[in-house]
Amino acid sequence: MQVALFDVDGVLAIGEPWSVRLARDYGITAEHTNDFFTGPFIQCVRGWADLRAELPPYLAQWGWPSTVDDFVGEWLGHEHVLNEPLLDRVVALRTAGTPCYLATVQERYRAAYIREAMGLGARTDGMFVSCENGYLKHEPGFWDAVLSALPGISPREVIFFDDSAGNVEAASRAGLNAHLYVSVADLDAVMAQER
Repeated sequence: MQVALFDVDGVLAIGEPWSVRLARDYGITAEHTNDFFTGPFIQCVRGWADLRAELPPYLAQWGWPSTVDDFVGEWLGHEHVLNEPLLDRVVALRTAGTPCYLATVQERYRAAYIREAMGLGARTDGMFVSCENGYLKHEPGFWDAVLSALPGISPREVIFFDDSAGNVEAASRAGLNAHLYVSVADLDAVMAQER
């Protein structure tokens, strides 16, 4: 292992999903939001559309009581819960000389929020993000972009943790040493085997 990659949502960020809060506090259920999250939002996370430009007609349909900026701000803040025990492992890896990067599917406002407001830009060595490379993690292009940004590193020298089995399978197909993240204890066990 020469490089470690970590997913964000469900791994380094462990807040309650925004969809849960929308349903519980605003009555905006998955049935209401499905068209948005399977349509325009995919374009946003690919970097092909702007979230703030795509949201207004949907917010009107959903009966959102405030502005687009309020919606985005609440969304970003709601999911701002860091997995500090895992971040301690990232610090230890970096101290020992292993670069650690984020590998995540995000639109540009959340990508910036993760880097800056959540502080993960300063606590890692960089970020591979869908809105900047144009690919989702289940697509080979995502991993091609990652590996091309790590010259001299073979795929098997990159260890990757994600909470999605599909993303782990895609990374494995690209040759990475990919593992399903369940808990810090499971990560510790994997890392002990890598030594």
